[in-house]
Amino acid sequence: MDNSIPLLKLNLGCRNILLPGYINIDMMNLDLVDHPKFTLKDKQSYYQMDVMEIDEHFLAGTVDEVYASHFFEHLSDNQITNLVWKIWTLLKPGGKLTIITPDFHAILNHFKKKHEQGDFSDVDLLHIRVFDIPEQSGHRTIWYKEIGKYYLEREKYYVINSITAPSIFEIRFDATKLPLEFN
Repeated sequence: MDNSIPLLKLNLGCRNILLPGYINIDMMNLDLVDHPKFTLKDKQSYYQMDVMEIDEHFLAGTVDEVYASHFFEHLSDNQITNLVWKIWTLLKPGGKLTIITPDFHAILNHFKKKHEQGDFSDVDLLHIRVFDIPEQSGHRTIWYKEIGKYYLEREKYYVINSITAPSIFEIRFDATKLPLEFN
């Protein structure tokens, strides 16, 4: 008999991408009841709520992992600062935080090379990548290696374990919660 406690993992700003084993959180009202793609278990793992209020729904020091893909770029600087702190308070010691965003530098460099060769055939794609898809809420911040490090390391809340590129236009930050040190 397995007596291990299941990990508490949050998928913030999930939209309709529900990850198994996570509590999937978004403000959108997904019509999960009639959606053929989602199982009953998926429906039970989806919470419609404002991510900025997660500290009102989960206890401090109880979360093992937080995952946020293509969410943080939709927040303002103040919201990012606030949410990074809230996530830190919810994570257990050594808890993991993963953030994936568009990589602003990679996007601009890719299109700059094409445009220097006179190829402007996809200039509309550049604008969508930078400014978001018109039907969605727009990007409010840009992310690249130095910005991610700034948000995660400036208050000494996290240590970044790795920064990778899951795709040509994305950047991924994997970080671990640091204990808060009072000087």
